[in-house]
Amino acid sequence: GEGDPDSSECYPPALLALGKPLAADLRAPRDRRQAVVKIAAAVLGVDVDQLVGRVRKREAERRRWIAIGASTADAGFVGLGIVAFTMSQQAERANDLARANVERLLTDTRKEMDEIGLMKAKAAVHNAAKAYFDGKAGRRLNSKDLFLKAEWLRQEGIDAYKRGEKELAVAQRQEGYAATAELLERDPDNPDFLFSHTQSAYWVGDYYLREGPTEETRKPWEAYRDTAEHLVAIAPAYPGAGLEFHYANVNLGILALEQERDPREAAKSFEAALKALDATPTELDAKLNLSRSHLQYVEALAQFAPAADVVAAVQAWEPLLEDLEKSRGASDDVEFHLANAWNKVSKVRYYGGVPSGHTAGSGRTPAAPDGPGTLTSVW
Repeated sequence: GEGDPDSSECYPPALLALGKPLAADLRAPRDRRQAVVKIAAAVLGVDVDQLVGRVRKREAERRRWIAIGASTADAGFVGLGIVAFTMSQQAERANDLARANVERLLTDTRKEMDEIGLMKAKAAVHNAAKAYFDGKAGRRLNSKDLFLKAEWLRQEGIDAYKRGEKELAVAQRQEGYAATAELLERDPDNPDFLFSHTQSAYWVGDYYLREGPTEETRKPWEAYRDTAEHLVAIAPAYPGAGLEFHYANVNLGILALEQERDPREAAKSFEAALKALDATPTELDAKLNLSRSHLQYVEALAQFAPAADVVAAVQAWEPLLEDLEKSRGASDDVEFHLANAWNKVSKVRYYGGVPSGHTAGSGRTPAAPDGPGTLTSVW
């Protein structure tokens, strides 16, 4: 109504008969926030100061959750257990906060802790995440929580192996793999789920490659390759998608060459890895990565292919090596790779009957080995 709310002139007689009403003055824009608080206090049956105190406490709690970091991890984890509010809406909000906290701890904060080696804080992160997921035991996790659980299990499986807890390491990696496989059953074309599954598959295969039986390595690494290939097909711009497909093929090539003694299968994988990369990279790291893949392909090819085919592969590789020569001295990695690469090139060209102008980057033709033979005999 019109008039001064502090007097009775703006209230109808029937309302005044019930007592002096609690009213808010909305005439001045700067006072409207205070007016809203005043009305809300009346509805909730609390005084204004009490309600303002609630709001400030809630804001302080929100800031406390956001501010959790590596240096205050132990104190912040107490909040993970305080999610049992009486009202369902409050419970859901608290659950969202707990999930967000776990997500942050498993990403940004954990990266910081890995860098500075705070093993105690990492253990606290593990305990907090474990408590969160244990609290959901027996229930079907929604996709967001299942995604977080898979990330947590994979990271814990990596850390467990570093601690020498090998049985725990493989169990956690396999559980993480099962979790990302379930995510893909729910949403087969979700790029985040696909990328996460490539990581889960890699780490399961990595365990068996290190600990055996190595024949258990191929299945998860083939899943790694196939999942990465699907990711590239549906989301080619997804960060790291192309590189994951490249790395997956490199891993299978190494497995075939070094463990399964199957150079033909290795050559197929290394060739696929080569094709997954930019053929004309501009960055030094990308050039080095591409050149290493050429080397791996030539090494596999030299063990079974006709000399002419191996020479052709070397000729396709040499322009990149010439380009890398311009970066000599940039790093030990470049120096080591060039020395190794030119040595391999010289052997291939000699045994293939082609004059060579390089040996270990020296620019000189190498001394001939004991006599011509097969490429395999000197590899």
